Amino acid sequence: MQAVANENVKKPPKAHKIIILKAEDSLSRNRRIFEKQLQPEIEPIMNLLDFESQKKQLLVFQTKVTEKVLIDSIHTMKPSDVNVSVNRFEQIAQDLASSYTLNQLRLYCQTYYNDQIPHKISKKKLITDIILSKHWNLQKTSSIDPLRDVITEKVIQLSGTRDLFLLLSSDGIILQHWAKTGATIAVSTEDSQLTVRATKATVDFIEVMLAKILEKKETQLINMSIIKEIMNDVHLSDFPLNQLMTVSNVHFKKIDDSDELFSMCSLGSNKIELAKRLLVAALNYRPNTTESVIQLTNKSSTIFFPYNESTTLPWNYHAHGLYRLRTPHKRVSQDSKVQFEPVGEDLVENLKGILEQIDQVEQEIKKIEGLQEQEQIPHENNPDLSFDKLEEIAYKDTNTELNNETDQILTEFQENGLSNKIDSTVSDLTIDPAEVFSALSGINGTKNDVEYVASLGKVLFPNQNVSDDHYFQGHVPSIKQLVNSLPLFSQHDPSFSETQDSYDHYLRIKFLPSLFEKGDRTQIIESVDKDSLKKPPVEFWFPIQNHHEKKTVQIEGLQVVRVNQEKNVSIPLPSEVCDVRFSSNETTPIVRPNETSQDFSIWLKDQPGIREFLQNSTIALGSRLNLLSNVNIEIHGETVNYTFTEIEQRRQLELNYRRHLLQYSAVEGGLLGGKRTEVNLVNVAEAPATTESFAKFSKDVLDLVQAQLRLDLSIIM
Repeated sequence: MQAVANENVKKPPKAHKIIILKAEDSLSRNRRIFEKQLQPEIEPIMNLLDFESQKKQLLVFQTKVTEKVLIDSIHTMKPSDVNVSVNRFEQIAQDLASSYTLNQLRLYCQTYYNDQIPHKISKKKLITDIILSKHWNLQKTSSIDPLRDVITEKVIQLSGTRDLFLLLSSDGIILQHWAKTGATIAVSTEDSQLTVRATKATVDFIEVMLAKILEKKETQLINMSIIKEIMNDVHLSDFPLNQLMTVSNVHFKKIDDSDELFSMCSLGSNKIELAKRLLVAALNYRPNTTESVIQLTNKSSTIFFPYNESTTLPWNYHAHGLYRLRTPHKRVSQDSKVQFEPVGEDLVENLKGILEQIDQVEQEIKKIEGLQEQEQIPHENNPDLSFDKLEEIAYKDTNTELNNETDQILTEFQENGLSNKIDSTVSDLTIDPAEVFSALSGINGTKNDVEYVASLGKVLFPNQNVSDDHYFQGHVPSIKQLVNSLPLFSQHDPSFSETQDSYDHYLRIKFLPSLFEKGDRTQIIESVDKDSLKKPPVEFWFPIQNHHEKKTVQIEGLQVVRVNQEKNVSIPLPSEVCDVRFSSNETTPIVRPNETSQDFSIWLKDQPGIREFLQNSTIALGSRLNLLSNVNIEIHGETVNYTFTEIEQRRQLELNYRRHLLQYSAVEGGLLGGKRTEVNLVNVAEAPATTESFAKFSKDVLDLVQAQLRLDLSIIM
């Protein structure tokens, strides 16, 4: 009591480890580690048509337990109070002796107390006495009731994988909370059992809390027939349902043989709403958008390389094996190898010549190694335009693919000297602009309303087969040095100013038509009619004011646009550092900014659903965003229910590249959307676009791609 009284603030209980049977490590608070335990490195895809046979892939843990976990688990057995009953003292000694080897007990003393136990002490009882009496300073006392002090063990049988899933959801926060009471908790995933080892009072407390938690779980029945129908349209053979369960913390269970009726269960209704939103996002059903691929090179000269930058991808692509077409490095002829002069009469001079040639080789290798640590090239006219602030929300610039290529080049250097150096000649890229322009044409509406955009990134294929079934990842971090040399696009003041923020800040929210009807939670949530899903996507754009490093979302600056039609043509460029996608789209504004500060009822009188969405949502940075999952939008006199699928914060610069608008953007999409650096080139030189003007635009785009490669080669050379 005296020790406690001398402390001003009572310290919180230490977080005990949670022992999971067959786990590689105890449950981590870090979501990424938890997901790594919960799923294999490349998570299996759960087929809706074979749900039962694949559900066993959930909650699979590794069988190996590290030495550190074993040593740490010994320390969790240390009582919080040094005064224990005689029975408890003997129980702890017996548990230590029966659960751990002699070497593990020695290692614990060395690790935690720097106590080297002599090898002549070869009996466990002697070492356990040292731990209990010397290191833990436990005192036996007869004043404590042994019945309340002795550790008991109870096995709690759960109803199945559903209850086990709920307990392990949200990073296992429930089990972590219980472990802070001093309990040791073990989870058996095979038997769906929870083993609690603690005092009787603590075990009783955990049993009561478990019953209350499971009693308050939310359950909804949902008809997913529309999903199977849409999967055929979007060429999606497998749906990432098990990954959706992990991300949303919602358990899905098929309850009939039709593969249509499912039960969703979670510890909160908000998580179920999140799961329904992720269903819409994963399908990404956009019938008004067409996708095509044009391959320029001979398929036999290219190889599919795996794409490993998963942090830049949306959540539903983490489980896919995605590949990009690449052209292998060609070996230079043997004649171009460094020729060493034979040793002649003047041995010293010949050796000096050999050493000089070796130094040249080492210098070339160092230049290539420098690719991995490129420093930013300062803006010629604007030295402060370094993009450092842009990376506050951007993905950390680690160009994994470029580094892998550099490693390959270095390996060839070591094997063959300079003979495998990258050829400094950049191959001429040519495309048929008429073919691409024709594929992008045919959009309804006036030609003046159609916008043509080229995006740099990676064309990724899921099946190592070039087809229209692909994903374009607009992430190009290595172009940063090139765009640093471009002037700003501002028509009035192209120079950079320290006092004026040249960045544009936005919060973008994307919406797609809802998959499910609104209904009572006690009833089955039915799928909507497929025709209602043909309505165009909608986007909300909120400007963000950045004043003295404080960001504020400007609600009255909201712009709502409807993407009526979009066509995309992706072109793999295997010999280049990135690929390109040409797009044409036609949009219609639904809501314009409230420039006159009108009341919401006047400003949004034609869109009452949007007004309700804004009034009932919390849209603010620096705090938790709380958005309604759905919004009603008036489209041609019809009320359409939309579900928001993506939200991202954007910070972008508008630069001038050959009189085209080049948008360099850092995009932060959170855990679900990924982080990436986008480069988009907008054709604003001429409207309406013609085949001739598009030909010039496409040439400028390819020159931009080649300029990036030349910059990389100049560093090597």
